[in-house]
Amino acid sequence: MGGLSKKAYQLARLRREAGIETLTVDAGGLLFKGPAVAANRRAQETVTAEGIAEAYRRMAFDAVAVARNDLAAGVDFLEALAKRIPLPWLSASLVRRASGKPVFPASREKKVGGCRVAVIGLTAPVTGALVGGEGVEIRPWRQVLPPLAKELASRNDFLILLTDLAATELEALAAAVPEIRLIVQAGQPAAAGAPQPLGSALLTRVAPRGKYLGQLTVSWPAKAKAWRAGAPGPAAPGEGSWQHGVTALEKQGPDDPEVLAIVEDLKVKVAAANAAAAQAPPAPAPAPPPAGPPAGPGAAASPFGAGGVDLAQLLSAQLPAAGGEGTPAELQALLQLLAAQPEDHAGWKRCADCHPAQTSFWRATRHAQAFETLKAKGQDRNLDCLPCHVTYAAGPDDQALLSLAADLQPVGCEACHGPGRAHATAPAGSRPERRPAAIICQSCHTPDRDADFDHQRDLGRVSCPKGAAKRP
Repeated sequence: MGGLSKKAYQLARLRREAGIETLTVDAGGLLFKGPAVAANRRAQETVTAEGIAEAYRRMAFDAVAVARNDLAAGVDFLEALAKRIPLPWLSASLVRRASGKPVFPASREKKVGGCRVAVIGLTAPVTGALVGGEGVEIRPWRQVLPPLAKELASRNDFLILLTDLAATELEALAAAVPEIRLIVQAGQPAAAGAPQPLGSALLTRVAPRGKYLGQLTVSWPAKAKAWRAGAPGPAAPGEGSWQHGVTALEKQGPDDPEVLAIVEDLKVKVAAANAAAAQAPPAPAPAPPPAGPPAGPGAAASPFGAGGVDLAQLLSAQLPAAGGEGTPAELQALLQLLAAQPEDHAGWKRCADCHPAQTSFWRATRHAQAFETLKAKGQDRNLDCLPCHVTYAAGPDDQALLSLAADLQPVGCEACHGPGRAHATAPAGSRPERRPAAIICQSCHTPDRDADFDHQRDLGRVSCPKGAAKRP
């Protein structure tokens, strides 16, 4: 959320530098990171969503589509939020079952630079029932979009679709609804390149979590019927043309003061919400999953010993890209699967009893100060930040992060080598992992957090010196 104030500043700068009238849109998925909010995260997630909405209101977006992730806390939550903090939410497919009327406006029309533009929002289907959406459903695009597009095209020059539909669906959509001239697709794992032709439309993809600002300069004559073929450039009569750019947020750049004030207020509210949640009675523990079959002789070794998780199996199942890279959400999911309970950890002070040289080295690294950096920024009760700034990575109950013992608060020995209480109790019977697997490091050192991270190089900076253990 800290990037919102920088995004607002850069957006204002792009508008000034454009020198022409602009239209600012977002294809959605801005409020939540996934399609559902865990009960133990609801306090922080809903407070954060309100702060994001307020920041977007300040940035004066012209249209924001309702994506599946925006419904994670429930349709009723988003409706109530929209009343408190007005944003131009759009969805043609999210409708009331009885009347067929959209919950939010289906489209918005605006004249931009002499061109009459209509923007349509379209929410992709969800699996299962909508949370907090009694009497509400998401209808197929084939049912709602063709008649709406024809109606809007009769009085507008240019139609834009904002959606989180899958790419395969968009191919069929572009063929069936030729009135759409530009499709902005949300929820892509990385910043996309230049727009690509898709039927009579251009398709541009948007990376998640607001790390980039895309800029598309369009020239669309009143009687244009198609886009210029090939690379962007001057168009022939009757053709539209475009120029495209992507701006990465400048982490060290200036802040918009009004949005920065919203972010600072949000930090205080998140800390208060999590403090209150930590005092609430714990939710019933979920039933344990059924035991799987015993591992065969060819099973890959766990990075945390026999009691851990088969990392190779999880990696192949969850991370599609080579080299252990994936989206931040995938990496975080894997990290949670690897996490043990706080009581399985010994804490760095217990490690120091037998490994004083290694502990002295560690205390001079940035890992040892990771929790203090959060405290300095007032983020030490933020559940989004804590897993990568403490030793315990958090499992299903990440509220435990708010009450860790002091020797688990830094990124200590067990963040890399695995839970060590069993080893500390019986050293010969349980051996920690000597060299952490790359994916353990990459779960926190993701490209959007640490673009310069190189596992082989940076591991050397935090690798403890060799030396035999000294029994106390």
